[in-house]
Amino acid sequence: MKVKDLSEEELAVLIRGAVEDALADVLGLADPDAGLDLRPEVRERLLASARRVQAGERGSPPRGRRPPPS
Repeated sequence: MKVKDLSEEELAVLIRGAVEDALADVLGLADPDAGLDLRPEVRERLLASARRVQAGERGSPPRGRRPPPS
């Protein structure tokens, strides 16, 4: 199908999708790992972390980084 054969609505949907994809790329919203599988142990660690956060527990700072001074 060629662009000249698209209706106004179909063209608008096509352009909107392209703009959204471009903005996601520029703003860093696109997930480069989309569609990839997690190893079971990584998935379990992430789920355990989410459960702790949901329970109100705060995480520790990333390794190699000091917490800000009090």
